[in-house]
Amino acid sequence: MNIIIRQSKEDDLNFILASWIKSSYSNITGYRERFGVYHKGMESIIRNKIKNNQFLVYVACLDDDPDFIIGYGVFGIDYTLHFVFTKQAFKKMGVCKKIMQNFYKSKKEILTSFWCSDINYIKKMYQVEYNRFKFFMES
Repeated sequence: MNIIIRQSKEDDLNFILASWIKSSYSNITGYRERFGVYHKGMESIIRNKIKNNQFLVYVACLDDDPDFIIGYGVFGIDYTLHFVFTKQAFKKMGVCKKIMQNFYKSKKEILTSFWCSDINYIKKMYQVEYNRFKFFMES
């Protein structure tokens, strides 16, 4: 099984939206809006930023089945990490690392707009600064 990284296709968008929104909502602490409100707002923002080329999306898949997504990373054109996701069955196989290295090359300091559950793993590879407002700003 060889993992390859490719740019996202339009067919990938529904999976990316569903997994990002559900995962990020479950990581929110404290008081939060209903899931339906969060989902609608996030979907609108993410779709617009992808459509306007403010987000770069890279997908990890198997070389013999490039339509089977095992993970993805969403980055700003200013090199902000907005979100990275790996399917549970593929965790601890280096998927996240491969996605991050594909985008960041030799960069060691990164900025992230989402403090996801896998951030401790990412912090082993990079010096991470967090700024949630980078998600809402134009790149």
